This record gives sequence, C-alpha cells and structure tokens, in this order.
Amino acid sequence: MRRLLPRRGRLALVWSAAVAGSGVVALGCGADDVEVADPDEGEDEPPPPPSLDLPVPELVVSAAQVEDLTLAVSNLRYDTRVEIDGGSWALGGSGPAALEGKETLRLALGGAMVVGRHELSLVHQLGSVELRSEVVEIQVVPSMPGPLTATLQPELLDEGDRLVVHGQGSEAVLGVVDSANARVQVRAGAWSLAGFELELPGLVAGGVVEGRAELDLSVVPGVTVGDAQARWVVAAYLADGGATVYARIVSVTGPGVPLAEPGAPLELWSLDDEQQRAALGPHELAQIQAVTLLDRMVVLGVEARRDAETSSPGDRLLVTRWLASNGEPALPVLLRGPASSDLDLPADARLWTFAGHGSALSVRMALGFPWLLAVGSNGLPSLSSDPGQLASVPVATTWLRSCDGAFGSRHAFALEGGPEAPRVRVLRINRWSEQLEDPSDVTDLVELPAMPSGSPSLALLDGVPTLVIPMGADLDVLALRSTGVDVELEPLTGLRCDDLAVVGPSFDGVGDTLPLACLTDGELRMGVLHVD
Repeated sequence: MRRLLPRRGRLALVWSAAVAGSGVVALGCGADDVEVADPDEGEDEPPPPPSLDLPVPELVVSAAQVEDLTLAVSNLRYDTRVEIDGGSWALGGSGPAALEGKETLRLALGGAMVVGRHELSLVHQLGSVELRSEVVEIQVVPSMPGPLTATLQPELLDEGDRLVVHGQGSEAVLGVVDSANARVQVRAGAWSLAGFELELPGLVAGGVVEGRAELDLSVVPGVTVGDAQARWVVAAYLADGGATVYARIVSVTGPGVPLAEPGAPLELWSLDDEQQRAALGPHELAQIQAVTLLDRMVVLGVEARRDAETSSPGDRLLVTRWLASNGEPALPVLLRGPASSDLDLPADARLWTFAGHGSALSVRMALGFPWLLAVGSNGLPSLSSDPGQLASVPVATTWLRSCDGAFGSRHAFALEGGPEAPRVRVLRINRWSEQLEDPSDVTDLVELPAMPSGSPSLALLDGVPTLVIPMGADLDVLALRSTGVDVELEPLTGLRCDDLAVVGPSFDGVGDTLPLACLTDGELRMGVLHVD
C-alpha cells in the first residue's frame, strides 16, 4: 500500500496554557504540500489528504488537564480515521476522538494522564492509496497539584465499624457496615441522607486491610420495576465462615429510596457444594479471598491450593456469576489465565475510567499487570491485556485500584508490605506508547509510617489522581498525589479517620471538591475534600 506524505518534515506542535483557553485550534497542511503518485496516466489528481492546521510549534498538555482538546480539521471523508501512537479509530465511534460538525475534532481528556510523548494523525484510503495528514506531536507534562484541604461537619450521621464505597460521580454508593449485627446502612443517593438498612445474614467480619474483601455494593441503572424505571442496589458478601457468597438485590428510586422489600439472599458460590468445589480442579485447600462487583456481575477471587501448605503457580482463579434482569444468577463461569497461569483479584481492584467509558477490574495474570476483566455484550466475562508496558505487582499486594486517562495513561496504586513495612507501589503506564527500558521509571515505592487502618480511597481532584489513606486515631490521613511523573505524599492536617470513603472520580475528572465520609471510633461524619 502506498503512503502519500507531505514533502515537508514532521510538524511538532505546542499547546500553551493561553492557547488551551482559546477554544478551537487550527491544524493543517495545504493541498500543494502533498506529493501524489498518479496510478493511471491522464486521470485527475486525487483529492488532498486530511488536513490538520496548527499555527504554533508544539502541543503541550498538563497531565491533569480536564478540558477537551478541539482541533480544526478539513478534507475529511466518510472513512477518515484518527491514529494515535499506532492505534486507529473511526471518527464518531467509541474511540478517543470524535468529530463535531464537519471541521472540529474533539479529543476527550479527563486528567489522570502519564507524562510522555504521543503522535496523532488523520488517515483515509483512496483506492489502494493511503492519504495522511501531518503528524501532530503531543507532549504530556507534569501537573502542579494545588494545596489539598479536608473539612468535616460536626453532626453524627451513623455508627458502624467500617465503610464500603463503590461507583463514580452521582452513581457512587456508600455502605456503613455493622459487622456484629450483620447489616449495612446503604446510601445510594446523597451521602448525607439516612439511606436504608440491609441485613446480610451470616456476614463474616473482615476488611481489605485484613487481607480479604468480604463485601461490595454497586448501583445498576436502568432496571424496569413494573412500569417504572428504577435502579438496583446489589450487595455481594461472604458468609458462613468464609465458605459461601450471597447476593441481595434492592430496587430503589433515583434518590436511593427502596421501592420494595429487599430480595432474599441468593447463594452464588459455596465451597460446601460438591459440584462447585469439584469445578476448581484437584486441590487440598480452597478459600475465597475477595468478593467484588462489576455492574451486575459478581466476581470472586478464589485460591484452590493443590498443596495445602504451599501456594503454587496456577492455584488462583476467578469465578463470576451474572445477575440477569429478573434477578436470577446465570451459570457460574470460571476463569484462569493462559496456560493455566494464576489469575487473581487483589481485593478491590477497581479500574476508574474517564469520559464515561465502560468500567472494568484490574486483575493480575501470573503477577503481570495490566490485565482487564470487563463484561461482554453477552453478559459473559471478557479478559484482555493491553499493549504497552507490563509491570509486576507483587504477590503480597492486599489492595489494588487504578484509573485511566487519555492517550492510554493508567495509574495503579497497590498496598503491599504488611504491618512490618507498609508501602504503596505506584505504577504509571503508557499503554499506547513505547515501553521504557528501565522499569523504575514507571514505578514509585512510597513508605508509610504505619499500616493503614482501613481501605484507601482513590479520588480525582482537578484531574490529579489522589489516593486518600486512613491512618487511625493517632495519625493524620495521608494523601498520595500523582503529577504524572512522580508522586507527592502529604498529611491532611487535623483529619483522623479509622476508615474513610471518597466519591469515585466523576466521568470527566472535572471538580475541585468531593464528598468525604470519615469513620472515627465507630462514628460517621461527612465532609469534603477540596483543592484550594
């Protein structure tokens, strides 16, 4: 296939803060710059290639930028595609760029980017000839996070022993767990409202920092109840001494008020069930290590040891069950890595995404990252890996969460080391661009003064990935913030929580204030995190 390129060299483009605020930027090369090979003598010259015109020499974007980029384009066809770092997407699809009108290309940003260089161009076919625009070079540079503060309201709202949070933006749900009485107070609307109580018979005590995630909540929109549209609150939990996983479903209104009594507990998986246990393959010891939710899919992290005394490669797998629209669970699906390699779920391995893209779980395959577990269009689990850098997440990891940004950026935060040497491993991955030769360039190990007292929460404030870490009654809450190339650890002076929860990143990353729930000595109070 013949490629027709402009005669002039590559055009590097710069985007300054002043330009970013001015709206549409023009990019382009004229038709007289195009060298066209005429496949047939005597025929008319083919039309010019797609055009990007930019009057400045380089395009520079802060890693925390949340405003979309808009670029002026011309000479497009129905089959014009956008290419970024070798990947190719149709305009107007679910890719990273969309066409507005006929002459504006919009690149969706939502902060949380990793520093690096990227290349963008437009391309389409004319018969057997490929016509290309100039290449736009985009530099993502480190962000400069502003000061972070936290405030709490004095009013006591609830009591419990730990918190569960799930969801992004307005879909975030908060649960206040009372382990002794096997119940959770659910707030599926405004967190400051009372919510409703949901009993979880047989719930085991625990928590992520104890090495086992035994309860998760999610909100599923668009469920039909009678003639009305409602939402589901789904609770999946570990019970019966850790041997059985159940789910309960509650239909609620938009503000989170129950429409009917909760459904009876549904048994999804039991180590006491001979058939289900046999499906794990030959083993001497089996245990359920994590329970989490992905939309209406319940995902279990299971270890089935062939030797009861020693964990060996291939012992870890995932079990999934999809909850149908009538509330009934579909048949279980067991997932192992390629060649029967380990596939495991380090506690709440949530992946937050920007621009409203589908959510997924960040899972490890033979300790490699990133691998993604998503829900396919048929309701079955879909396991995939990404191009770009693969980094190791140690087996000692007890908690993992990650977030995506534009241009293939991904941050992963893993809690590891145990009580003796607690630390957070931060991975910065450019999935679309070339791998770096030195893995240390994408990894930070941050030592903590003590083991966190509860599960960290991942927030996105003004486009900056921010891990908020509860440290108990004796130490201030810590905030670990990424600039896209390194991390900054700072205390939130005066804020002390045994457990906390922050609303997950909104789908566009915009916002300098997020709701905060803080549990201290069993008492729940609400407040906000704010970037000054």
